[in-house]
Amino acid sequence: MLVEGLNQSRDMRVVLPMFLYPCLSALPSRATTAALTWGARAKASSRVLMLDSETEEQHDPHIRLLKVVLSRLPPGAEVSRGQLRSMMGLSSNEVWGCSLKALPGSFDAAVHTLMDADGRGALHVPQTAGEWATAAPPPTPSTLWVGEVAGAKTWLTNEPDRVDELLRLSGLAEAPAVGFDLEWTPTMVRGQQLRIGLLQLATRECCLLVRIGQMARPLPPALSAMLAADVPVKVGRGVAADANRLECDGCLVGSVDELKGRDSLKDAARKVARLELTDGGSAFTNWDASELSIEALRYAAFDAIAAAHVYDVQGGRGVQAPKARRGAARKRTQARKARGRTPP
Repeated sequence: MLVEGLNQSRDMRVVLPMFLYPCLSALPSRATTAALTWGARAKASSRVLMLDSETEEQHDPHIRLLKVVLSRLPPGAEVSRGQLRSMMGLSSNEVWGCSLKALPGSFDAAVHTLMDADGRGALHVPQTAGEWATAAPPPTPSTLWVGEVAGAKTWLTNEPDRVDELLRLSGLAEAPAVGFDLEWTPTMVRGQQLRIGLLQLATRECCLLVRIGQMARPLPPALSAMLAADVPVKVGRGVAADANRLECDGCLVGSVDELKGRDSLKDAARKVARLELTDGGSAFTNWDASELSIEALRYAAFDAIAAAHVYDVQGGRGVQAPKARRGAARKRTQARKARGRTPP
């Protein structure tokens, strides 16, 4: 009846209120599409009354979504339309429960409303964008059985007490080596803060996904001790960089060992261990979202599990102690700074 009422009201000067959009997710797909399509048509109709900026935000979800994105960026930073679209695409499901493509309203209108271009036509994050930030609700404590991924029993948790329990039950802390990986929401703008969302640890038999982005520091005692220890050795592709990144987040990491070869982890898993992930998932994911899809979780788990398999078959390039790893990282940083000072 809701959709019928909307269809009969096309001639009225009414815009679909924003508080109805979350409710529409409970409707059948055809009814949802019809209602949202009507809302978009009513928005574009010349008979709709002109709205001020505050009311406009309530009626065009693109404006609210763009405010969320801009509030997370450094004020004054230059950003392209393509970058804005990508970041809004990452956050759309979290904010409105649907993809950016399915969202009614206008991306261009939202950009025009909230942002100004400089003399070169470049867009910059408004200096007041931080005022649009809203406090996220506290995460719901949860532990989830993901299932078997590449033959490994896999769990996800954001509960500190359960982390230590799962480490003990899985035997990860007693293993000689564990696959090690991190996931974070992609950054696209210079100066944008990188925040680690997920930590993956795995052997060939078990995998633990820890939502450390939803946890206070310091991390749970058993997890902190395992990460800081030299055994188990943390193995993977680009593992030294991941270890350094985790240390920048306040978590010490012990010895690491880079997998041999130059193949990507996915290629190495297929060639060396005959493992392949076939059910989708992508690193281009909002790893800070309150809920992650099973496809995303399986994708993340596969990287750590594949690293454990490849390492068991062919070993690594040689164990690198924390002091050597940090020294190499400092040298690379100094080299990059030196190249930056060198005239072209």
